[in-house]
Amino acid sequence: MFLWRRHFVLVVGLTLGWPTATGLAWEVLTHEEISSRAVDVSSVDRVTREALGLTKGVDDTLLEDGGEQFSIRNWIRQGANREDDFGFLALCSRFLNHFHQPLRSPWSQAGLNDLFSGQSSGIWAQSPNQSTLSGTGSWSWQETRDRFYRGLTSPNKADREGYLAQTFRGLGHQIHLIQDASSVPHTRNEAHPPSFWTWTIEQWGLQFQNTNPTSFAAILGQTPIMPDPQLFSLSPEFGAPIPISKFLDANQYSGSNPDATTSLTSGATASGQTALLSLFGLSEYTNANFVHRNTIFTDTLPQDHKWWSPYPRRSSTNIDTEIVPELLAAEDGITDQVV
Repeated sequence: MFLWRRHFVLVVGLTLGWPTATGLAWEVLTHEEISSRAVDVSSVDRVTREALGLTKGVDDTLLEDGGEQFSIRNWIRQGANREDDFGFLALCSRFLNHFHQPLRSPWSQAGLNDLFSGQSSGIWAQSPNQSTLSGTGSWSWQETRDRFYRGLTSPNKADREGYLAQTFRGLGHQIHLIQDASSVPHTRNEAHPPSFWTWTIEQWGLQFQNTNPTSFAAILGQTPIMPDPQLFSLSPEFGAPIPISKFLDANQYSGSNPDATTSLTSGATASGQTALLSLFGLSEYTNANFVHRNTIFTDTLPQDHKWWSPYPRRSSTNIDTEIVPELLAAEDGITDQVV
């Protein structure tokens, strides 16, 4: 995780008992802040003003038929928060479907399979069965697009407003899934329930956000790295045919080309904006370059082991030359080996 701070901005493109938080990735308040920054660097404000005629852009408020009312920005934040909702049973919770191991193929095999199981987040994002599986509503890409269509065409003004509110909430749900691809255990098939003796990266992230707000804002304020438009021309994936799935996994990382996942090119985005571009999905980058507590140097495990990933491996780090144990005489008179 040595490169985590430097590349954090890649994420902005967009109960049965104890296992209640097995699959939670970034804490929900962190998801909200990342999503708000994603709004700032996207075209949402311009589109809402120019195409929808909402003069305040992302600050315009929309009333949903359930009685909730938020600004467009905060509807997106709501979706990013509520994608982690618990199901009517913990084992049906949405967050169990937020994992994607990019070296597992087909994608039906790429979801969580450690303590508990769930769909690949790439398939979940486009699943027509979200409500059936979780009991917390359906916020798939297809459902969100349908709500957008209804928000433009429904004859009743209140209905149009409600559907647009749901559209922007749905966008937040989709952004959440991409953000989770920057959470290391979510790309390395590692369930990570709370522990009394170690922190998860998500707990660290929230603590950093709360205690270092200026530094956290500076990280989010960096110029984002954008997906290469070529991603949209890659072959579709069964179960996730719409090209947004390539934000998550472009099927370009084979397990033997980790250096390529950090290669960037200068070019233009689909909208013509000059930017640094990556032809890899975010889960591919995260899997190839970072480790978490149970998946440190797992290249020596059998390839069918649930935690196997070929990189990073010990030989690709400087751990043996930079982190050298020393002998130190302790207060009890016993010599200890410390780092």
